[in-house]
Amino acid sequence: MRSPLAIIVSLALSAAALAAVPKPIVPDDVTTNVRARVEAGLAPGVVVGIVSPGGEAYFATGVLEIGKPEKVDEDTIFEIGSITKAFTGILLADMVKRGEVLFDDPVAKYLPPEAAPPHEGERQITLADLATQHSGLPRLPQNMQPADPNDPYADYTPERLYAFLPRAKLEHPIGSTYAYSNLGVGLLGHALSRAAQKDYGTLVRERVATPLGMTVSAIDVEPAQAPRVAHGHDTRGTKPTPVSPWTWPHSAVAGAGGLRSTAREMIRFVAANTGLVETPLADAMRESHRERAEAGSPEMGIGLGWHIRKSGTARIVWHNGGTGGFRTFCGFDPATKTGVVVLANGNTGFDDVGFHLLDAKTPLQEAATSLAVPESKLARLDGYYELAPERTIHVTHEGTQLFAQLTGQPRFPVFAKSETRFLYRVVEAELEFEVAGEKPADRVTLHQGGKDMSAKRVAAEAAPKEHVEIEIDPALLAEYAGKYSLAPNVVIDCAVDAGRLACQLTGQPRFPVYAESPTSFFYKVVDAQLTFTRGPAGKVDAVELHQGGVTQRAERVAAP
Repeated sequence: MRSPLAIIVSLALSAAALAAVPKPIVPDDVTTNVRARVEAGLAPGVVVGIVSPGGEAYFATGVLEIGKPEKVDEDTIFEIGSITKAFTGILLADMVKRGEVLFDDPVAKYLPPEAAPPHEGERQITLADLATQHSGLPRLPQNMQPADPNDPYADYTPERLYAFLPRAKLEHPIGSTYAYSNLGVGLLGHALSRAAQKDYGTLVRERVATPLGMTVSAIDVEPAQAPRVAHGHDTRGTKPTPVSPWTWPHSAVAGAGGLRSTAREMIRFVAANTGLVETPLADAMRESHRERAEAGSPEMGIGLGWHIRKSGTARIVWHNGGTGGFRTFCGFDPATKTGVVVLANGNTGFDDVGFHLLDAKTPLQEAATSLAVPESKLARLDGYYELAPERTIHVTHEGTQLFAQLTGQPRFPVFAKSETRFLYRVVEAELEFEVAGEKPADRVTLHQGGKDMSAKRVAAEAAPKEHVEIEIDPALLAEYAGKYSLAPNVVIDCAVDAGRLACQLTGQPRFPVYAESPTSFFYKVVDAQLTFTRGPAGKVDAVELHQGGVTQRAERVAAP
């Protein structure tokens, strides 16, 4: 053990070194960009923090909640979402260092016998597989059916987790492929909690937060801290709308995204990870940063929870987060010992700000301010544009706001960069219309993901039929419940849930379907429809899945 004198000398040397290094600042291009994006409605409030060997600096703009005067600052409490996964990775490394668990331990070792997840012969899912997103488990458990969809993880209890794991289907061979899984890292946090015989919130507080002096960071918010809590917002529409917080105290997968924190405390966390401050977690943190596998491409690696972005010799260790009404970023450059935190109380991302501060070659996104376009000019753009057979972009306007709806998807507002070019806020995509004089637009081009997809205007009668929900007899819904075999080992499982039919394809979540006739239903999450058929005896015998211009028949194999 190091003596107190050694620790004092170490801190004194650090202070002397800091005096020779300029104090960091949040540069003007970032403050101007972030302020403009807040004014454009992409988040009611944003806090940026930066730390380097010269010290720390903050920039904050906006409010805790839309329509209220209280300002955000470095002590405002945000939901940090999946940045929690970095804490879970550090917990794993620390528990290995303490001799409490091993990286290669099967996760089944820390679960009840009846909750063992799938395995492949002798190859079991290990704790390291979970931490590096190589478990093969699906992104979310298929029995995740929250009582409140606006708080999706609150009631995903250990009992539900244990019921799902034995029947989970691996999407990839264990250890073979990077596939991001909230379930996987949530399961890791649960397993570590069982190994330590403490709940996840207590474990993080005792092993990570308290040693780093993070007194606020936790799953629960103390009542006295309530005035400092930012309210989350849906910022994908024309203006920010408050949404419910996500709660995790009873969730079995809190290790995937349950923590809240402030910019000030997250800067302490980053400073500890860079080695700017000496902590008992230094070895565990370094171990969590070590690249263990690729994460989808040679330019991206993964450690324990952390992702590692590589460009030439540059290396940025990072994670972002998102909950119902928040987007967050945390990252650092180990070589320069510079770290950045960006916290926003809207569900539009600011990752580019974090990466730009760590690597100036990364551009900042446009502020996405919207021009005021006269309604008469927007009216020229209304209509259906055929992107592919049975797939159109339906453009409409209300007052001076333009909307676009892709077949099978929700209707979203788009915002004017010019009289003919509009951008989405829900995704990085733009629409560019071809207009001749005052005539209606003839064509629109969808720019997304580096691709340009052209769509020609078609008559309304040539557009795919709009799906309209109707009410049908609940007794009829019960007749459709059951399992339908679509292919070997692929089943459509339909059940009645809260008075609505919901169907689940093997390996995917369960989604509601909406009746448009007594036998036909449509999805809202994807452009697909289901038609139920009956045999000679009048009993339901199959369902037909219509998607992408293809119809597949699935025979009924089991009643509910």
